[in-house]
Amino acid sequence: MRVCVIGNSHVAAVKAGCSDARFDRAWSLDFFAVPAGSIHVEGDRLVGSGPRQVLRTTPSDALELGPFDAVLVSAVGNWAFRNENWRHILFHLGICGWGGNLQQVSHAVFRKALRQVLADTQVVRLCRDLPSIYAGQLYFQPWPLPSEGVLEDSAWRMNEIYGEGAAAVVARYHSLQYELLQELLGGAGTLLPYPEAAWLERGVTPRGLVSEDPWHMNDRYGAAVLAQLQDALAAARARPQVPS
Repeated sequence: MRVCVIGNSHVAAVKAGCSDARFDRAWSLDFFAVPAGSIHVEGDRLVGSGPRQVLRTTPSDALELGPFDAVLVSAVGNWAFRNENWRHILFHLGICGWGGNLQQVSHAVFRKALRQVLADTQVVRLCRDLPSIYAGQLYFQPWPLPSEGVLEDSAWRMNEIYGEGAAAVVARYHSLQYELLQELLGGAGTLLPYPEAAWLERGVTPRGLVSEDPWHMNDRYGAAVLAQLQDALAAARARPQVPS
């Protein structure tokens, strides 16, 4: 089984997870990641552009996907709501009943706004373009939830806006984002669940899985994603083939 993992800086966790004992050594994994740039479809290839491409295992800035049995995109979703990402929708808009000191709108209006934000992200556009150049199995890893440690950071903008209500808002936002990603990507491939359903309910990842900051995960998280991918591929192989 030859698999290619493409994406942004979150690919690092998946790459590190290869050392886990659960990883199938019969797999061949390649990585094509642009942590500080972007990847897009150009002709019949993927092209990476950006200031640094530290995880690229191919010798050029372009990649053909034809030789791969499956492709995993890591990670898919809206940018993390760090303080420096001041344009993030969560720092400007809320749903009625959330509280806080932002403009509040109905759930329907917020949902429509977030759906458009997601549709416009580079990574979602990439996922929707991939079937035009690749006929194999496509899987999408959702953007990791932040570490639970952010809820203890008094300087984090979400804590400043919502106080003790920040955790509930973060959980609702992530659940809605996941629901919208299923809608947007359903025709392109398979959106993997979060490694544990309880994480999505809480809106955060346990602190033991964090890497160098609350927004990037470690090898244990990457191993969990690889285990999910292996299970999904095994399930796909076990399904009866429908005659064409």
